[in-house]
Amino acid sequence: MKKKKKYLLLYTLFAFSQQRTITGIVTDTPNKPLERANVIAKPLQDKAGLKFAIADHLGRFKLVLESSVIYEIKVSNVVAKIF
Repeated sequence: MKKKKKYLLLYTLFAFSQQRTITGIVTDTPNKPLERANVIAKPLQDKAGLKFAIADHLGRFKLVLESSVIYEIKVSNVVAKIF
């Protein structure tokens, strides 16, 4: 049983090493941070799923992507006025 636990731990560590992290800040034209902006990474290959992040109140986001997959990254923001 101990061998299975060690094997699982090594496999998990190996899987994490196959990722890359992209961080950034989403801003508008006058360089003001856009909170709650959507950052979407769409894979250009069929073997991976869609990844996304939502910017925080300072416009910061973090995406964790698979290093073997090519992604197209798009940013969008919906502004709603409160009446």
